[in-house]
Amino acid sequence: MAFSLRYGINSSLTLDAPSGGLTVCDSPRGAAVADLPAAVAAALAAPLDYPPLAQAVLPGDKVTLALAPDLPRPEVLLAALVAVLAAAGVEAADITLLRTEGATGEIGPSPTVTHAPGQRDSLGFLGSTSGGDEIYLNRALADADVVISLGVPRLELAAGYYGVQGSVYPAFADAKTQARYRNLDQRGTPAEALRQARSDVEDAARQLGSQFTLQVVPGAGDDVLHVLAGLSGSVERRGRELLQAAWTFDVPARAELVIAAIAGSAERQTWHALGRAVTAALPVLADDGAIAVCCDLAALPGPAVESLAFGDDRRAALRHWKKHAPADFLPALQLAEAMERGRVYLLSRLDETLVEELGMAAIANGAELARLATRKGACLVLPGADHVRVTVRGEET
Repeated sequence: MAFSLRYGINSSLTLDAPSGGLTVCDSPRGAAVADLPAAVAAALAAPLDYPPLAQAVLPGDKVTLALAPDLPRPEVLLAALVAVLAAAGVEAADITLLRTEGATGEIGPSPTVTHAPGQRDSLGFLGSTSGGDEIYLNRALADADVVISLGVPRLELAAGYYGVQGSVYPAFADAKTQARYRNLDQRGTPAEALRQARSDVEDAARQLGSQFTLQVVPGAGDDVLHVLAGLSGSVERRGRELLQAAWTFDVPARAELVIAAIAGSAERQTWHALGRAVTAALPVLADDGAIAVCCDLAALPGPAVESLAFGDDRRAALRHWKKHAPADFLPALQLAEAMERGRVYLLSRLDETLVEELGMAAIANGAELARLATRKGACLVLPGADHVRVTVRGEET
C-alpha cells in the first residue's frame, strides 16, 4: 500500500508500506469549512452565551483584536470580523490588530501593533492576580474599549496552553511574566503550577474585561473545521469537544518509527510546532524507536534550542536557561525529551549541518525517509502532528 503525505507549506511525499506494516492516523476527522467568511459571520451573529457582536460594540469604540501566532488563514478571518464591526459602525481606524513578538507579513488594513514584551513604555498596568503577580499588558489592550481574542483551542493539558484567553495573557504580557509561564515548575508541583497559571489567566481576562473570543478548530494544513465565537468559557468547552472528535486517536500498538508531519503556511513551520509534533509521537513510540518529522522549518534556532548541541550535557545546558526561559524554552525541552527516548530525524529547510549539530539526523528528501521506513518495523504516520493526540489502546495515559 502506498501513502501520500502532505507536509510543509506545499510539499508531499509517497511512502510504501514497510514490512512491519503502516498505520496512518487519518486526521482530522470532519470536513473543512467551505466558506470561511460566511462561517465567521454566522458565528459572530449567534455567539455562544453572548449577544451578537454587532450588539456588543458601538460607533466610536476602540477595538483591539489580539491574534494568536498560529492562527490559520488570519487575513480571511480578520476581513470577515472587521466587516461585521464596520457594519456595526466601528471605523477601521478604531480597530487595532495586535500581534505577538516576531510576527511578520501584512494581514489587514487596520493599524497593526507588534508586541514588544521587553519595552515597559509599551505596557500598561492592569492590577494583580490572585497569586500576587502584577499584570502588565500591551497598551493596545489596556486602552481598548473592546478586546476580542482570536486563537486556536488546544486539547486539555497541552503543553504551553492556558485556555482560550491565553492568547491575551500571557501572550501580550511583560517579558518577566512570559518567562514565568514558560517555566511553571518554579511554583510547586506541575498540577499546582498549572492550576495557578490558569487562575491568573482568568484573573487577567476578567480585569481587562475580555470575555468575547473568536476561535477556530484547525483542520489539515491551513484548513478550518469549525469557527466558534462567544463567551470564552463556553467557547473553550465546545472547542475541546470538537478537538477531541477530530484529533484524538488510539492505535493497537507502539511503532518503531513514527512519521510526524507539520503542514500549513510558513507561519505554521516553527520550532514550537516541531516541539508539539515530537511530543505527540512519544506516547506511541516503541522503546529505542525513532521519530521522523517532515516540515518546512527554516527559522534558525533560539538560544534554548541551541543548547541541544551539547549532547550528553544538554539537560545541564537547558538548566542554564530555566531562570530566564527564552521564547524557545518549551520546544527545547520537548526536543530534549524526545532525543532521550529515541532518534529524531528531521526533513526541513534547515541546513543539514545545523540539524546534525543539534543532535538530530537530517533527512534530505522523501526517498531517504522511505529507505528509513524500510529499515524499521511497524510504522505509524501522524498527519497534522502539531494538533493530534494519539494513545495506545489499553495503555493508561
